[in-house]
Amino acid sequence: MKEKKCVYIISELSALALSIKKQVETLGFSAVPIFNPMEGIHLCITNKPYAVISDFSFNTIMGLEVLQQIKIKYNDIVSILLTNSENHPDVKRAIDLGCNILLKPVELKKLEEALKGEPKQEKNDKNLKNVIIVEKSANIRFQLKKLIKVPSEIVETINPFEFIEKYFLKQWDLIIFNVDNDYMSVDESLKTLIEKKVKPEICLLLAFEWTRLKEDKFISKGFSNFATIPLNESKISPIIDTILQYGSKR
Repeated sequence: MKEKKCVYIISELSALALSIKKQVETLGFSAVPIFNPMEGIHLCITNKPYAVISDFSFNTIMGLEVLQQIKIKYNDIVSILLTNSENHPDVKRAIDLGCNILLKPVELKKLEEALKGEPKQEKNDKNLKNVIIVEKSANIRFQLKKLIKVPSEIVETINPFEFIEKYFLKQWDLIIFNVDNDYMSVDESLKTLIEKKVKPEICLLLAFEWTRLKEDKFISKGFSNFATIPLNESKISPIIDTILQYGSKR
C-alpha cells in the first residue's frame, strides 16, 4: 500500500488545527496537528513532511517566520499560510517566499489546490527577473543596474545581514554580492553564503582585489563569477547576461 503524504498543521487553536486535519485527511493525505510553533519548526526540519500549513500568528512568533525557518532548511517543501485577510504585508512576503495563501475559514477545494504545491504568483511580476545587489556604494549599484538589460525587479541593500533575511523571501535570478564589505570579512562572507545555501550559479561576487588564494577559496565551493572594483563593465556585462539567461538551469 502506498504511503500517504504527510501534512503538518501548526496552530495554537486546537479547533482550527483539528478541523483542517479532517479536511486534509479527506483529500487523501495523513495529517499531524502541532499546537506549538517552535515544536512545529523542529519537527518539520527533522522529518520533512510533504507540506506544512501554518496559522497566521502565534503568541511568540508570526506564521511567516515559522515558514521562513522551515524553508531555510527545505526550500522545496509545500508551504501554506492561513490568514483572515490578503491585505497584510506578511501575505505578500509569504507569496515571495513561495507559499500559498489560504483564507479562513478554509474551503476544501482551495485547500486541495494549495496542497498541489503551485504557489500563487503576482501576474504583473511573472516575467520580471528578481535581482538583489549587496553593495554599499550607490555609484557602483548604479553602474551595475545599467548592465541589467532584461526587465527586472531590483532590490538594493548595503548590509549583507539584510540580504540574508531577504534571500528566503524570493526566488532570486541574480545576486550581486560585495564580499569586501564593512560587516564581515571575506572568509565570513564565504561562510555565510555556504551556510545559507546560496546558489553559486546565480552569484556575481565583487571585491576590491581578487588574489589567486581568494579566488581558489570561492571556486572550491562552486562560486566562479568574479568582478573587481573599480568595475570593468565590458567584462561584467557578459557574466550578468549569462546568469540571467541560464541561472540555476545550468
